[in-house]
Amino acid sequence: ILFVAGPDSFERHGSRRLLFYPDSAAPQALAADARLTAAATEALRAAELLEFQRNDPQAAAALYRSAARTGDGAARAAALVRLGRSLRKAGRADEALDAYTELATLSSTMVPGSGLPAELVAREGRCSALAENGNPDELHREASALLRDLEDGRWRLTRSAYEFRANEARAWLAGSTHAAPPPATPAATDTFAISDAAGTL
Repeated sequence: ILFVAGPDSFERHGSRRLLFYPDSAAPQALAADARLTAAATEALRAAELLEFQRNDPQAAAALYRSAARTGDGAARAAALVRLGRSLRKAGRADEALDAYTELATLSSTMVPGSGLPAELVAREGRCSALAENGNPDELHREASALLRDLEDGRWRLTRSAYEFRANEARAWLAGSTHAAPPPATPAATDTFAISDAAGTL
């Protein structure tokens, strides 16, 4: 096993990716935060005032939807995450799923404040919405695919981010079926050990 490390890079040489990376080699939320303009930040704050202080997720959703109509990827991601959340609070689960589907199209764009790629945040949001909406079959499909991609190292994550979301996916699987959630595959178990060793190095 060969690791190739540089001042701002850390990779496992070969075909398989790590499940998680040392904190210094994983994306940082602050970098994404820096890309939000003052106007985008102010628009999100206005919507959050409605959502949290006035407890009006319907009105907040309208502002988030408006804020999402931008060509700025980071600002759009930030607005879509909040749009999905407010729609779930308003009991509009189908629209929330649509918002998360749109968020997923931003793929590797980092969601400001999270340090996570838009696709991962979107798929996590879809699972949450399906769990709240009582849709066990669709939840099982979504959570299974999410866990599989996590165990394939699809996203460049810190260890805490990986473990939290893998455990979350297993909990959704346990709640969506009568069967126990699938154990980690042998390949994922091996890659976990290698990823852990990378952090020690």
